[in-house]
Amino acid sequence: MGKFQFRLQGYLDLKEKMEDQRKMEYGQAAAVLEREKQKLTRFEKERQTSLDTLRVKLQAGGAGFAPDEITRTQGYLDLARNKIARQEEQVRLAAAETEKKRLDLVEAVKDRKTLEKLKDKAREEFLREEQLAEQKIVDEIVSYAYNDS
Repeated sequence: MGKFQFRLQGYLDLKEKMEDQRKMEYGQAAAVLEREKQKLTRFEKERQTSLDTLRVKLQAGGAGFAPDEITRTQGYLDLARNKIARQEEQVRLAAAETEKKRLDLVEAVKDRKTLEKLKDKAREEFLREEQLAEQKIVDEIVSYAYNDS
């Protein structure tokens, strides 16, 4: 019995390496997205803490709260709002990049699976041909043995 060799094995190996690369890229993009989301959450918490502090001081009648402190706090809140808006954009961009990498990975998996199906079909055909060849040899032996008797 001969040895099965898939004529597109080199191409299949390349597709497997590409899939591994896409997995790594997707993982990195997902990690970046997670970091950006964490930054956004941190910025939102900082802003909310400042708002809560301002509210508490104002509800206490504003005692011990200088007018310039209110102005500074309002400036900080505006800055925080802008910072949050920029970070939301970063999260959106990271999410879009992650989705792109996910789609690239899905395509790479699809390509590899297609080649693996071709390989399986080629192997089945090879085995079928080998079986036919063996059967032919057996038939010839039986026929030869029958004719010799």
